[in-house]
Amino acid sequence: MSETIILTSKVAAEGGGLLMLADSLVSGDGSPGILFVGDGVYSLLEGSESQRILTSRHPSLKLFGCREDLQARGIADKVSWPAEILDYEGIVRLIMRHASKVVSYL
Repeated sequence: MSETIILTSKVAAEGGGLLMLADSLVSGDGSPGILFVGDGVYSLLEGSESQRILTSRHPSLKLFGCREDLQARGIADKVSWPAEILDYEGIVRLIMRHASKVVSYL
């Protein structure tokens, strides 16, 4: 396990805190990722400011989204860039099996 996962319900482009956290993780060791839940899934929309910022600043950053939260907001079919969409079981598996550290940024 060498991944650090940031768990967030915030939209990436709102404020600078999440991006600063991502900057610090990407510059360190390991293989960081961001798991978007709740309203944070809006960061995964194709063409959004969050998508533009994340893909241009950190192309190696792994991105994950909660399937149920995307469906609840009616935007599941609007995510078409490299993000892995996980159901609740997949999220638990990601955190328990692959993450060495989880940072909650809610």
